Amino acid sequence: MSHTTIPRRTVLLGATAVGLGAASGFRIPTSEARAPIVSGQVPYFYRFMVGKFQATVVSDGPLPLGEPSATLKGPTKEELAKALANNFLPTDNLVLEQNVLLLNTGSRLIMFDSGIG
Repeated sequence: MSHTTIPRRTVLLGATAVGLGAASGFRIPTSEARAPIVSGQVPYFYRFMVGKFQATVVSDGPLPLGEPSATLKGPTKEELAKALANNFLPTDNLVLEQNVLLLNTGSRLIMFDSGIG
């Protein structure tokens, strides 16, 4: 089975077009959103089954935030450094992965957006 890789800029342009359409009052009926269940992995996507549904995690890449103590309040710098090091993460730069979860039920596509930014 072949897969097509879509460049991130193309996705962003499509999202912008959808946003402009939504602003103008155009609505896409949710009942028409369908996609076949597919197998195989490609970069920036991770698919797995949840019962009969297919879940796909779509990555928008890393978001470097800099010094961890500037973002994570509460623990001391030493506590943060130890926790990050214990989890094999850099201690001088907090990096978050930006992901969106899509759930394919066979008849509907459902997107879960955390709304971080």
